[in-house]
Amino acid sequence: MANITLNMLLNMLLNMLLNLQKLNVSFWLVEEVTG
Repeated sequence: MANITLNMLLNMLLNMLLNLQKLNVSFWLVEEVTG
């Protein structure tokens, strides 16, 4: 059971990191276009 919980937490962290990277890329693109 602990392994399943750990996997879920790791997946959540990975998803958060990926989403943050997408946001960073989006902000960078907006700055490049508007700047």
